[in-house]
Amino acid sequence: MALRLNDAVDHVRETLNVSAGDAAVYVKLCVAGPWKVSDLAEALEVHRNDVYRSLERLGARGLVETTLESPARYTAADPLKVLDLEIEARLAALEALKSSRQRTTDLVKALQCDAQGPQKTVYRILQGRQEISAARRKLIAGARHEVLALTTSPHAIAIAEFDGTLDAILAPGEERPEMRFLLNVPEETLLRAGLLPARPGLEVRHLPTDRAVHFLIVDGKEIVLSVVEDPSRSLYAPDDVALHTSAPGLLEAERVFFEQCWANAARYPGAPGERPAPAPDGPRVRTADAGRAL
Repeated sequence: MALRLNDAVDHVRETLNVSAGDAAVYVKLCVAGPWKVSDLAEALEVHRNDVYRSLERLGARGLVETTLESPARYTAADPLKVLDLEIEARLAALEALKSSRQRTTDLVKALQCDAQGPQKTVYRILQGRQEISAARRKLIAGARHEVLALTTSPHAIAIAEFDGTLDAILAPGEERPEMRFLLNVPEETLLRAGLLPARPGLEVRHLPTDRAVHFLIVDGKEIVLSVVEDPSRSLYAPDDVALHTSAPGLLEAERVFFEQCWANAARYPGAPGERPAPAPDGPRVRTADAGRAL
């Protein structure tokens, strides 16, 4: 029986792209039915906090549901329905990736025309959220003067916490670069993550928009720009695609776009308890810009 459970956990982990711990929680709920957190922690021999975190991630993907009992009990979503939804999501992501292939090729060719002089221009296509996150972390950790980031993903902070990007942003140091972030997340999320209140060299502003935009510029020299982005909170998202380049033309265009959004974005509070005044109409996000049609 233990061997079959281990096989099921491995299968769920690989099929749904979740961690081994999350897969174990899901399989246990499929087998045992509605359970309390304390029961799961005891059965799996892990800390309650680890179970809570697994349930949060599984819940965000619709893999578990919570009952209205007190204390709450958790139940697994129907595995067949879960797999059907996973297949649909992957087919949709594959179609998006196919449709973006020619556009990405054209974009790279256009950027190559911007390369001037002896300086070598970097062009890299990053595949999968793990590779993209690793590139962002490396750029942030190596920044010397300035980090500019714009993302409208509501899950940006949650993903940054899990993949280590938040640690790179908040890493201590005497000569930290100036960091400015445009995000579309609630104030409470930023307070919990340690990005508020504002501090010297680090400021976050609110960019309320339903447009999909995601890029990072470091020291005005390199940019990581999303081309195809999965809206899920998964740390893996193998169909995510981004462009990492040092092309001057794209860097300048995206920097101008960032500054326009920054000037119109609502300020988050400088201290807990204060509320930012909303922007009158919000910045207009340009649909024709590189990397916007996600």
